[in-house]
Amino acid sequence: MAPEVMEQTGHDFAADIWSIGITAIELAEGEAPYSNLPAMKVLITILKGAPPTLTKHDKWDQSFKDFITACL
Repeated sequence: MAPEVMEQTGHDFAADIWSIGITAIELAEGEAPYSNLPAMKVLITILKGAPPTLTKHDKWDQSFKDFITACL
């Protein structure tokens, strides 16, 4: 869930772009970012931290990494 959706401050298509980026990470790595954390910790991490990234950086080319960065 995009940070602006969690904060309930209103959102637009940017939340959908965020979702595409998260889905791309999940498809690439086989699991969602922060899947090892409890749900409330995930919410806090997304709201307070930097956007998630690919953990297996060497496995992907630069254009895919740039796509993820642009989405998030």
